[in-house]
Amino acid sequence: MRENAVKEKAYENHEAYQRTQMQKDMIIERLREQGCRITRQRQLILDTILVLRVLR
Repeated sequence: MRENAVKEKAYENHEAYQRTQMQKDMIIERLREQGCRITRQRQLILDTILVLRVLR
């Protein structure tokens, strides 16, 4: 029973990661379309914001 709970949690975490990665890719694409440079600092800020949204 506990093993199933662990597997289910791992699956949920993987889904959340994939969703976050897709959101990040979409935001970066929009910024590029608007002529913005994607610096490491912008990527770090974006990662932080998206992780905080997942943790809510």
